[in-house]
Amino acid sequence: MHRILSLGIALALVLLLVTPVFAQSSVIHVVQPGDNLFRIALRYGVTVNALAAANGLSNTSRIYVGQRLIIPTGSSTSPSAPSAGVHVVQRGENLFRIALRYGVTYQALAAANGIANPNHIYVGQRLVIPGRGTAPTPQPAPA
Repeated sequence: MHRILSLGIALALVLLLVTPVFAQSSVIHVVQPGDNLFRIALRYGVTVNALAAANGLSNTSRIYVGQRLIIPTGSSTSPSAPSAGVHVVQRGENLFRIALRYGVTYQALAAANGIANPNHIYVGQRLVIPGRGTAPTPQPAPA
């Protein structure tokens, strides 16, 4: 009994020491009906992999309503997310993937660039990333 009590106290101390670290670098999201990891990741501008890793999830399709998920924040959450204010469209890209890369919605990206049809972007087009730069110079539409 004494050993279990000692182990419990040691575990509590470790949790007390670790909790402030998580509190400083994380946000908590409570899963709602209709949520999935992809939507949650998109909402917070993180990757599904980062979200799964932060929560020890091996199966990214298994979350449940009421589950509390740690949303990683800060520089460690998305090291690949560029910080530039302008993105030059590359072959194979689409507005949705570009928006996901920068943690914005494709609607906001389209609105910031005066794009009426999000399916009509072209290679070499300069897109302003909302909240990260100024408007790009107007580009002629492809023929």
